Amino acid sequence: MDLDTLTSTPENLPVFSLMNSSEKTAWLKSEAYKILDVLHINDFQSLDFLHKEIQKLDSDEMVLKGMLSGDLYSCAMCSKQYTKAAWLKKHLEKKHDFEFSKPDSARKESNPVQCFLFMSLLLRDTCDSYRMGDGERIVRNAYFEWLYARSLNHTKYSLWLWRLIAYVDAVLSPSESAEYKWNMTVNLKGGVQNNIPNDCCVELQVKNIKRQLNTQGSNKSFKSAQKICMTTQVVEDIMDKLQKSVKSFKPKGSRPEVDKSKDIDQIVQHLRKHGPVKSIKWDSFSKFKNPIAKISAPSLFEWINYNQKIASLYM
Repeated sequence: MDLDTLTSTPENLPVFSLMNSSEKTAWLKSEAYKILDVLHINDFQSLDFLHKEIQKLDSDEMVLKGMLSGDLYSCAMCSKQYTKAAWLKKHLEKKHDFEFSKPDSARKESNPVQCFLFMSLLLRDTCDSYRMGDGERIVRNAYFEWLYARSLNHTKYSLWLWRLIAYVDAVLSPSESAEYKWNMTVNLKGGVQNNIPNDCCVELQVKNIKRQLNTQGSNKSFKSAQKICMTTQVVEDIMDKLQKSVKSFKPKGSRPEVDKSKDIDQIVQHLRKHGPVKSIKWDSFSKFKNPIAKISAPSLFEWINYNQKIASLYM
């Protein structure tokens, strides 16, 4: 924040020529943490609250599972049997004065600017991790993306992300998990930062196959489609080599980058005038809630248990 413009030279920098790569990385991380502290982006109280609530529900679940014998739940006090865990829980509360955890409704006030910055940085980091083919970062960000998908009721995305995490952490062996993480992207162009997700690669291949199949008109058949599927990548490679040999024009697949320097200058001036993000409040966002803070711990716990049962059968 001490720079006048984006092109200004920062002062009091260490001598990088005297530092090795690990020292440079440590310095860069420390500066990044300072920025996160100033913007209050590393405040994870909503996550900590959700984690504690899930732990309480998990301990209650373990108590009930300890009374499971075969297909029936047997009360440890009076040996009365039930077919449902919910019925046993109600029996323990009424007859034996068991105290199970109750959901805590105390929530911290959410800051819309802080939440927007966190989600923006998460999106930016996820896109960069796919471009770099960094499987570790992809999985690390998937935990946050899964929570956001659950809070916004995106059923398909929450299920896909949960299965991704389950494969990496539980289903696959350590060696298979490492191989899976480092094969989440594919590079069709070569070079750095040109990786794309595997599902996007499949969509591109399907697009090429449909384009070639539509040229056959009424002669389309299963065999012709099969031949196109087997030869589409070879044909694309031949076309690329011919275009390079004759030096023909090939349209670029990327768009020119937008100059964001003016927007950044306005943001910096606004922060200088109003102070840190923590003190910025807008009346139009007075009823704003952090998406993660909207998640109901009991419903999330029930959803996880349900999908664990399905995973034990089909994954």
